[in-house]
Amino acid sequence: MSLRELGVKLGRRWRKWRCYYLLPRRVWERPLGVVVAVRNRSGQRVENFLQTLRRQTVPPEQVEIVVCDFGSEPDHARDIRARCARHGARYIYTPDGPVWNKSRALNIAIQHTSPTAEFILSTDIDLLFAPNFVETVLRVLTGYGPCLVLCQFRDLPAGALRPETDLRAEFGRLCRMATWHDRSGTGGCQAAPRAWFFRVRGYDERLRLWGGMDEDLLRRARRDGLEPVWIHDRTALLHQWHRRKWDFAQDSPAQEALIRRYWEENHRLIAADPSIVRNREGWGMGDS
Repeated sequence: MSLRELGVKLGRRWRKWRCYYLLPRRVWERPLGVVVAVRNRSGQRVENFLQTLRRQTVPPEQVEIVVCDFGSEPDHARDIRARCARHGARYIYTPDGPVWNKSRALNIAIQHTSPTAEFILSTDIDLLFAPNFVETVLRVLTGYGPCLVLCQFRDLPAGALRPETDLRAEFGRLCRMATWHDRSGTGGCQAAPRAWFFRVRGYDERLRLWGGMDEDLLRRARRDGLEPVWIHDRTALLHQWHRRKWDFAQDSPAQEALIRRYWEENHRLIAADPSIVRNREGWGMGDS
């Protein structure tokens, strides 16, 4: 390692270390918008997600939660809407198209965040957040410099969560049960200034069904001078167990072929497009 490379590495460590010693008032005056997309996922999984976001070390009024329901069936939609109302989250319903489009759903949620939100955290509906998670995100966004905040998550095993589980009191026990997911999965935490999300016009809505949306945003952030900063050394993000897309696809060769086709198309598009700004003809448009 050259002296220059060593200097850069030490500089990054210093900036990150400095973030964790900011006065609380400097962090608590920074509003955060949390955006998430959902379709046909309701019940306890959504309840757990909202509970852990509302039981944070920062004041609840500092965190705005926007849930974009991208075409859930009526029973699921009623359940999600009711849970959002109970936890003070904004619920946006939009009819879905023939193919699931997480990028568009997240962009709709981003468009519905309050203009007073200084930062945006994009995440997934099946995650649980350590009590200091939002504070850690805000500390880095406030004190580090231009960056995209990321967090490596851990997978909980089946049966780890019960209806009576006290998520805040037992979070440490749950962390010890979970296993690390590889760093390729960044969609659980992508946080940056709200102004940046609007300048680059959100996630690329050409990327549909599955694969590449989060990777694409990370690449664009790097090209635009935002440094990726990982925070799992100071907080924790847990993934609630559920059957994955590939599990369902194994029962249907046609479904497996469809998922694989979109995955390949998405990654070809990402590799061929070096631009930072996307969706030039409109983004985040949907009915509510």
